Amino acid sequence: MKNFALVGTLVGSIVFLLVGILPAMAYGGYAGLLLAGGLGFGEHLMAGFGMGLGAFGVGSLFCVLGAILGVGLQGLVYGATQSYGFLVSRFDVN
Repeated sequence: MKNFALVGTLVGSIVFLLVGILPAMAYGGYAGLLLAGGLGFGEHLMAGFGMGLGAFGVGSLFCVLGAILGVGLQGLVYGATQSYGFLVSRFDVN
């Protein structure tokens, strides 16, 4: 179970790096600018903080969802092989 979760996390991380990092940083930076504009100070600092927080949050989400999908795939593979093994042993003529 652990191997499928680790592989799912790795796949989720790769998908995040290919697809999700730029939108996460863009929307995080925009949220940081809005927050800093509302507070009235530190716009550049808050934009950088928002970019980092957005990338970390969305990256964590991709990793967790990848691990969940990996464990779900393991359950499907395990269930399919067990049911197939049951049919083979039931109709074995030896």
